Amino acid sequence: MQTPAKITNKRYRLNYHITTPSGWMNDPNGFSYYQGYYHIFYQYYPYSAKRGPMHWGHYRSQDLVHWEELPIALTPDSPEDKNGCYSGSAIEKDGRLYLIYTGNHYYDVNDHSRFYQTQNVAFSDDGIHFTKYSGNPAIALPPTDNSQHFRDPKVWQDGNEYYIVVGGQDKKGLGRAITYKSTDLLHWDYLGPIAVSQGADIEGYTWGSALIFFHWAERTFWYVHLKESWQRVKNILTAIKRDILSAKWIIATISLNMVHFKNLITDTTFTLPKLC
Repeated sequence: MQTPAKITNKRYRLNYHITTPSGWMNDPNGFSYYQGYYHIFYQYYPYSAKRGPMHWGHYRSQDLVHWEELPIALTPDSPEDKNGCYSGSAIEKDGRLYLIYTGNHYYDVNDHSRFYQTQNVAFSDDGIHFTKYSGNPAIALPPTDNSQHFRDPKVWQDGNEYYIVVGGQDKKGLGRAITYKSTDLLHWDYLGPIAVSQGADIEGYTWGSALIFFHWAERTFWYVHLKESWQRVKNILTAIKRDILSAKWIIATISLNMVHFKNLITDTTFTLPKLC
């Protein structure tokens, strides 16, 4: 049994922002509100300050200022996620909190360039203890025109239906966002791509962990990923903030992954007629 890493020097520990008890931390996941608490999860490897098979760490808060550490929500302990519970999102349905996340699989643990990825589901009735869906993987294979890069599902509800956008890569080596639809969060139908990189050097060779805003009235999405400058992101968020105050925008997820793009930010605006 592995022993969690220990903190040996607290000099640089954060006193305000959420941080891990120890070990590795990256992407925030599953920001949601459930049973009177705001929940935030994050990519977590508790056994070293170096990256390892990803877990989901978990905090909750009633005021977004004071945070309570909770038990690890997801551990890579099943065949569907044996090499990591990668990023995803959360949503409440019928009084139950659902996590939708990517399971990572290496063909050879010594060669991280060869892998496949699946989309999995876990759920909780108390917001603390999670059970993995017995039918995982909920989405076992990417579309036939997609590469092995297939991860980071972001979920939202529209009426009686649920949708996810998943980061991917086409067979030309260009990043893209693809969508699925479901009525129960467990069985998913593929809808197709909704945005594609305009060039690997410009907008990235694969997309994942993006920032997504949904304009409820106009069924319009802003899919923000890394390309240009933080000033443009500030401009985008300032414009969206104005509409948030008039209840036009819903923030569907918050997560930025800086790995796949070069120091820069871009925004792509598109509509989804299939979802309306």
